[in-house]
Amino acid sequence: MDQFYVNPFHFIAKEKDQYFVNTTGGQSIMLTEQQAKVMVENESLTRKEIESLFETSILKRLMEMKCFVPFKFDLEDRNSRTNGYFFELGWLKEYMELKEKKVYLLGAGALGTHIGWGLCSLGVKNFTILDYDEIEASNLNRQILYTSEDIGRSKIEVLKEKLLAINPECRIETVCKKVEDMDCLRNLFQEKPDLVVRGIDSPVEISHWVFSVCEEMGIPYISGGTIGTKSLYGPTFVPEVTPTHDTIIMNGRKMYGEQDYAKRLKGTGISSGFAISSVANEIIIDAVKILCGKGNLVKYGGIIKITDHFEKTAEKVKDETEERVKGSPKLVNFFLVASALAVGITALLNTNNTPIILVIYLLLASVVFCMWHTNEKQMFTNAVLMGAIVGCTNLIVTMFMGRVNLFSGTDFLGRLSAVSTTIFMFTLMICIHAMLFILIVGMENKIFKKVKIGSSL
Repeated sequence: MDQFYVNPFHFIAKEKDQYFVNTTGGQSIMLTEQQAKVMVENESLTRKEIESLFETSILKRLMEMKCFVPFKFDLEDRNSRTNGYFFELGWLKEYMELKEKKVYLLGAGALGTHIGWGLCSLGVKNFTILDYDEIEASNLNRQILYTSEDIGRSKIEVLKEKLLAINPECRIETVCKKVEDMDCLRNLFQEKPDLVVRGIDSPVEISHWVFSVCEEMGIPYISGGTIGTKSLYGPTFVPEVTPTHDTIIMNGRKMYGEQDYAKRLKGTGISSGFAISSVANEIIIDAVKILCGKGNLVKYGGIIKITDHFEKTAEKVKDETEERVKGSPKLVNFFLVASALAVGITALLNTNNTPIILVIYLLLASVVFCMWHTNEKQMFTNAVLMGAIVGCTNLIVTMFMGRVNLFSGTDFLGRLSAVSTTIFMFTLMICIHAMLFILIVGMENKIFKKVKIGSSL
């Protein structure tokens, strides 16, 4: 006989005279007093008992919302709440496999301690932790698990002790070593961990080294950190899923420029616990997706995001711009068609050869300028395409209105000459108008940027 258990993570509640069950997904299902009483007083019910208690439609919803489950949750287990979380996600099987995955933590400092605690408390049992530093008093503002009593001790040994205190089943290896080059990393990753997390920032080339070696060896990799008052998220690398190291370099020159290799001669970096925690939490979420075999869902695959927690940053403005761009393809197509029609109609009305067509050019250039928020390549394409449409339309209208009599020749050679001249004229008009639009768009874009910067100061 099938046995089902009442999901202990769903709340059965009463408000005035109404009873209902609140699912973890935030949905409510109304119950009768009798139904609520049975679910409260019984830990499990048979299929027959459930079917006799609920109408078919209500029972279907209860089963879909996982109000009844075919197994019992052990609420005393250290991972019981996490089990419930992944059960609701539909990832319980993947989560059970996650526990046996191996994570290589490069660094036992700010990010290393946060991520080590996060993954250990999540249930991950296998770690290798690399660091060569000792705990200092100045570390305690952002490196969790360490206390004043730990000052002067090895970070990797203390972190190992603290993680084992959380979960004695953990298997933790420590490596007291400074990474000197890429060959060093290749040797460290010989056993091919399931995930590498970078929490160290020296030598200055370390981010490039780790990414390159992980890509070479096919190992998933996550990075992040802080720059001044800003938090840096990403990039996350998943083999055959996310962009490669070279692609990241091309798309993230602000972080991966020549200055990225600059050697620090003097100065101490600033940081805070909440800034590190913010980055670590995002890294842990991407790590969970990778370790559960859901690498296609990572948030920071192929991107580097910078956030300032105390101001509306350029990154946030960029996000808002991307929202506007989402709806722009249809808008672009509409303006292209409308522009072509506008030029044609204007040319037809322009029987006295008045300069009104130039006014239309400027208006169309402004339309292209409205698309300034797209990248430079898209802006260039828009400008060329718009110029081509204007040039071709103007030429065609001019020819049919009799202003350029290209087809006056009657003999065969004359016709060939007319065809060649027509092709030449089309090409010339396209180039001239495209250059005109690119010039106008570029000038307007520069002016707009100056106005925007001036208004923000």
